Amino acid sequence: MRTLLISLALLATLTVTHAKVGRQAILQSGDAPIIIALGDIPTPEAYQTAIDDYMVFVRARLETVVMDLKALSAALENNDLNRAQKAYLSAHYAYETIRPIILVFGNMDRMINSPASAYLLQENDPNFKGFHAVEYALFHQHDVHDALRENQRLLKYLRDLVKRAEIETLFLPKLVQSAPDFAEHILENKLSGRDHYYSGADLSEINANLEGITAILTVLKPHLDDAFVASVEDNIHAIEQQLLPYDQAGTYLPLDQLTQTDRQHLYGLTSQLAETLAQLRGLLAIEVYHSFDSKEMP
Repeated sequence: MRTLLISLALLATLTVTHAKVGRQAILQSGDAPIIIALGDIPTPEAYQTAIDDYMVFVRARLETVVMDLKALSAALENNDLNRAQKAYLSAHYAYETIRPIILVFGNMDRMINSPASAYLLQENDPNFKGFHAVEYALFHQHDVHDALRENQRLLKYLRDLVKRAEIETLFLPKLVQSAPDFAEHILENKLSGRDHYYSGADLSEINANLEGITAILTVLKPHLDDAFVASVEDNIHAIEQQLLPYDQAGTYLPLDQLTQTDRQHLYGLTSQLAETLAQLRGLLAIEVYHSFDSKEMP
């Protein structure tokens, strides 16, 4: 009790001077002692293997993205639009399996993966770049020159991202939060058609997001109840089965081919998945508290 009171007293005295809103966080996992931290929250030693294994997965996927984008450039240099389109779909699929994790790297996802709708002038906005600028040039304009230019710029960002992933790590709360974030991403972006106006790859990339959830679940399995893992896996399988009629020999039909009934079923199943995955913090006994420094508020 005395240790807890001292810890709380220390927490009350911590301030952040570099920003108007400061984050003060406590992580408590199982029987581990309370950890007070500003900024990133340390990962308890028991979970470090899970973090290390997951970062291996992230780095491998980033390398796949770079490889596919290089193949895309090679196809465009040979004026092979069809092969370039396939390389784009493969690259972005790999990216979508780790997308919530990219948010750890500051505003990188916003720089390389924002849709045209995020900009005032949409496709004509000078800030419209990255994956969806390449997609627009490939699938809407069918412009080899523009697609190559945008892809070369995208490759530079991805190579930088690979270097950062080689030296940076991930903290447990961010890994855990990424699981329900994947499901929310399906609901907000994939089933709405917000992400892929041009290629129609939304249904395919729902599978990519499910693959991302499975990767997180796999590394956390040793710390989770078998019944919880089984319920998540069954939920994922149900979503995959709902999508199965739209899988045409490995290529999914465009989102506009999805029936209203199937869309509603997918919304229901994915909402259930998001709610289940939101329980991960509690199951792993992770508690994160945020406080605001009233002195710094305007």
